[in-house]
Amino acid sequence: MTSLRVEAFTMGRASKKKQDRRRTRQAIQELEGSASKPRVEQFVARNPVGSPPASDEKESQHSRVFDAAEIADELEIARVSSLEMVRGSLGVLGDSRGFSLNHFAFLGFVERAQAFHQGVVQMVESGNPLAAATLLRSFAENLAVIYYVDKHPTEFQKLLPGAKHGLPMGKVVAAAEMRLPGFKGIHDHLSSMAHPSGAGAFQTMQFEGNRDWSWQSNPTFRSVDEAREILTWLGEMRELCARIIRETAVVMRAADVAQQAPGVTASPPGGTALAVDG
Repeated sequence: MTSLRVEAFTMGRASKKKQDRRRTRQAIQELEGSASKPRVEQFVARNPVGSPPASDEKESQHSRVFDAAEIADELEIARVSSLEMVRGSLGVLGDSRGFSLNHFAFLGFVERAQAFHQGVVQMVESGNPLAAATLLRSFAENLAVIYYVDKHPTEFQKLLPGAKHGLPMGKVVAAAEMRLPGFKGIHDHLSSMAHPSGAGAFQTMQFEGNRDWSWQSNPTFRSVDEAREILTWLGEMRELCARIIRETAVVMRAADVAQQAPGVTASPPGGTALAVDG
């Protein structure tokens, strides 16, 4: 099992993010402690990126800073890979004989995987880091569920149609961390962006010098490297999802064939239909 790489987050960007957060706090404190509103207006005038657009300015639906054309190849690979990821499920869907509730749990996993994957790619292309991180977090949790259910087979019932209770996501993430070292660190980082908090806010705020900073409400990545980082994490999780889909399809297909054979006993109830390798 390949482990997710987190060096870019825990090492390469940790110090910069800490510095950015410190500067953000300082800037906010200065604004809160100042009664000079004209000074803020003068600041905005010196920083046109942070000022609201003029009434006659044509608003853009895309980022004003990030240019997706710089990662066009990576985005195209991700789009194609989204379909390749779920292609392994066709072996199960091709024959409805012996279709059971276990199959529905598998279909739910495949559907969510493709939906969240496509959403991440679309949000990265549009330059929206908060939306991309939120969808990537959901994609990661969908993957993590497999490792949790593998460890707690009785929880599999919560993945079936009509289930009234969800899974404990804290325990789900912990189970994934045991099999994928570094997973929790990535999940925590994505959660800080998905949840309302100061830790993951101000994605468009940039600092120049000691006092100059800029901000815009329209979402944008600070740099193309941040977009690539999201796509890298997405790719690593996608490979694991694709493997699980392929292997689960093989197991379920073999179980269907065995169930139809005379004199063969089907697998006992309570087991999971989702395959996880060692």
